[in-house]
Amino acid sequence: MNQNLLSANIIEELGIGSLPDDKKATLLASMIDLVQKRITLRLIEGLSEGELGEFEKISDSKNPDALSQFAAKHGKNFEEITKEEIVKLKGEMIARANKIS
Repeated sequence: MNQNLLSANIIEELGIGSLPDDKKATLLASMIDLVQKRITLRLIEGLSEGELGEFEKISDSKNPDALSQFAAKHGKNFEEITKEEIVKLKGEMIARANKIS
């Protein structure tokens, strides 16, 4: 995993610091939503119907510790998956920005 990319400020990396704050906030909210969806897909992969129901209840509680425990119980590392998905999305966004400029 690229630790530099994980800690990088995506606004700076994309070169969009001059955008109005509301536009930056909208972009960041969209990116957060996408990362959360990707994390969810990875966490539910291979779960049974009962486990999916359990996951849904835990997910609705918005408790990251409970999500982490659920993931660990099913052989998945919530923190690692989160970091991987953040790095992956940042890399994709930077690659797209580089194609434009």
